[in-house]
Amino acid sequence: MPRSDSSPPRPLGSGLRALSRAGMAQGEVYFHDVRSSSLSYAGGKIEALERRHDLGVGLRGFHRGRTGFAYTSDLSPAGLRRAAERVAALVRILPTDPANRLPEPGSRPEVEGNYDAAIGRLPATRMKEIAAGVEDAACRKVRGLKTRESRYADVWGHIWIAHSDGLVESFSMSRAMCWAEVIVPGPRDTLQAGFASAFAIGPDGLDPAAVGHEAAERAQAKLGARQPATVRAPVLLDPHVTASLLSAVVPALYADEVVKEKSFFAGRVGDLVASPQVTLIDNGILPQGFGSAPFDGEGVSQRKTTLIEEGRLCGYLHSTYTAARMKAEPTGNAMRESYTGPPSIDTSNIYLAPSGVSRRDMLASVNDGIYIADVMGLHTMDAITGDFSLGASGFEVKKGKIGAPLEKMAIAGNTIDLLQAIHGVADDLRFFPGGQGGATVLLDGLTVSGL
Repeated sequence: MPRSDSSPPRPLGSGLRALSRAGMAQGEVYFHDVRSSSLSYAGGKIEALERRHDLGVGLRGFHRGRTGFAYTSDLSPAGLRRAAERVAALVRILPTDPANRLPEPGSRPEVEGNYDAAIGRLPATRMKEIAAGVEDAACRKVRGLKTRESRYADVWGHIWIAHSDGLVESFSMSRAMCWAEVIVPGPRDTLQAGFASAFAIGPDGLDPAAVGHEAAERAQAKLGARQPATVRAPVLLDPHVTASLLSAVVPALYADEVVKEKSFFAGRVGDLVASPQVTLIDNGILPQGFGSAPFDGEGVSQRKTTLIEEGRLCGYLHSTYTAARMKAEPTGNAMRESYTGPPSIDTSNIYLAPSGVSRRDMLASVNDGIYIADVMGLHTMDAITGDFSLGASGFEVKKGKIGAPLEKMAIAGNTIDLLQAIHGVADDLRFFPGGQGGATVLLDGLTVSGL
């Protein structure tokens, strides 16, 4: 991955000097120069085109166990001085905590395939071509299909970070994405929706036709869906569902939630919290991963972190602060979306490692079960208790084959019980925009209720 070969931008040094003059014993300057574009397309025409440029700095000051944060888009010495003074004002009134500190310096890994310079030269005509290609492919796949939205989006730019202890690091990044949400009419004036998405480091890595086809197929497959009777049976989770469930479950593995005693994983390091088929990994240096980077939002090297190994909880995702609080190692998961906020714990590229079975063999092993293709209500999952109750739709599975569509189902239970019911993770792992990885997962037995 190329790093910027130019000299560090002036706001880095000016910001550190401003923090020092404001009385901060230690300082951090995060410089964010990131552009993004988005083109929405439906019904054969452009609905919206947006371009954005986020340019600014976030300042953190540390003094005697206190820390404060401020940000500014005014990169002049006067603007940085005013921001540093706001940091100092916060530091004077916030409580002392010895875990508030700069991270220790360390080596920075290279991350393969993280930046495509072509993305910065992409004309709007090419964005339209990609979004239109998604819609055209979906419409050709299913007659009568309507597009709620077909979209192309990208983000690219450069990140710098400097610490008062001498650290100065930078990297360049780019991501291109496309997705579609479509509607297919069915019998008795019913409608079925389908969604698909993809990302790549640059626009040439996208396959708009594949995204359009997938969205159309997912909607068409639901036509004629019926409500099943309540049953306890083997359940297969679609890769989209696995990825969505991970996004809801993993915040319970954020160390700040554990510190606040708001996680059902608190105090369980070393315990068996899942079946032996479960190995959960967050890999911040995955080649061409959506969330890959050489370092996180406070300058700590991103890395591969095993959170659960063969069912046993190994640890949590950490920032420098939580690592100090819990006497652990930082994991490089203090992330930032922009210069306007301080770092907060998040995943990079999160996934369940395949357990050594193919999707085909996994499906063939199910004689009478249910395939869950979509879930609703993930925001209701309780991070403290792990309890959940989700709406679902999918298909029946008969003699190893996916059959008739099903809808208006519900699945409920506890996350730990769900993890312990995992009988296998298939070999069809794929990653979605956002960095969540999904594979087909077989649950040994789950009660599925007709709503």
